[in-house]
Amino acid sequence: SRWPGFQIFFEELLGRIRTHFEAVAIASDSLRGADSQDAEEAWDFPHFVLTLYGDEGFLDQKNLLSAARVRTVALKLEECGYLCEFSDTELLVGLPMRLLAEI
Repeated sequence: SRWPGFQIFFEELLGRIRTHFEAVAIASDSLRGADSQDAEEAWDFPHFVLTLYGDEGFLDQKNLLSAARVRTVALKLEECGYLCEFSDTELLVGLPMRLLAEI
């Protein structure tokens, strides 16, 4: 295998992403009945942020040690229905603007 442990790493990452969005959904739900500005912010789901790069280079030297691996992870996440963007040092994972049932 060219990336030993990829499946375990990816499943753990998916779990962290799910946990993030579940926590955001719970916080959003708690704003029901709030004033209109708070209710509007409830729809603004913050991205899951995976910090990739620091002062010393790639932070995860076991799994995400190159740009090619990072792009591979982003593509795999997009296959799972997430939207991925990059900043200079992070992979930002978001939810699609539409649910698959709406398409």
